[in-house]
Amino acid sequence: MDFNFRTDFKDLYKPDDRFYAKYEPIVSSTLDVFSHEILFRLNNKDNSHVAYLEKLRNIDKTFFVFCMICRRAFEDQLFTWNQININLDLQDLLNPNFFTFLDWLHSEILIDPTKINFEILENYEINEDNMFHIVSRINSLSRRGFNISIDDLFSWYSSKQRIDFLLWKKVNLSMVKIDWKFLQKLYLGYKYGYRFTNQSKDLPDFRDLENYISEWKSSGIIIVWEWIETDEMLDFVKKLWIEYFQWYLFQNFKSEKIYRLEI
Repeated sequence: MDFNFRTDFKDLYKPDDRFYAKYEPIVSSTLDVFSHEILFRLNNKDNSHVAYLEKLRNIDKTFFVFCMICRRAFEDQLFTWNQININLDLQDLLNPNFFTFLDWLHSEILIDPTKINFEILENYEINEDNMFHIVSRINSLSRRGFNISIDDLFSWYSSKQRIDFLLWKKVNLSMVKIDWKFLQKLYLGYKYGYRFTNQSKDLPDFRDLENYISEWKSSGIIIVWEWIETDEMLDFVKKLWIEYFQWYLFQNFKSEKIYRLEI
């Protein structure tokens, strides 16, 4: 089968719409590139995509963006040895067309699925009603050979209950990514000597965080800390035994590339 974006999403698509993809590197402690995260941009502007995506979430239409991004990532993966990380909203994972699209795309573009890592986003409520369905679909992705990770752990909209569910509900995780604001709070407390405080009452204290890190590492899960801006922040994170990092310190903005998404 084929997916005609202009037909399937004719209520969203306008001829003058322009969509873009931008890659951000994830690097190891030796500063070797381990993966690239592909990010959506609208009209070639860094921030205008945020309101657009929120609007699409409200009308259950983010699958449109996911399809474009996923197709671009699959095409690009053919020309790189590195892994590519793709954001996956649980709303899209639960879309009835999700596996139909993914299986069709994989039949058209024969990439190695172990080179694709789907990042489960932290913006969709998990509850007793959808829990079984979500775990079943995540495991279906794993059985197809794709890697699974969790994005934005310990963000202000996370909870310990949600974190524990995603980490321990028999989901085969390859990576977790820790939210950048959580890092900043830890780092500033370390730098200026004030006591670490939680972002919310549900999130772990510093000792709990160390326990999480120890558990993840013993399970072979890669831990990525986002938004590393300075060498000082990098040194701080390494003291927590984190070995993979993402964001500004590792980008050369003069050579940054933003790619047009064709629909």
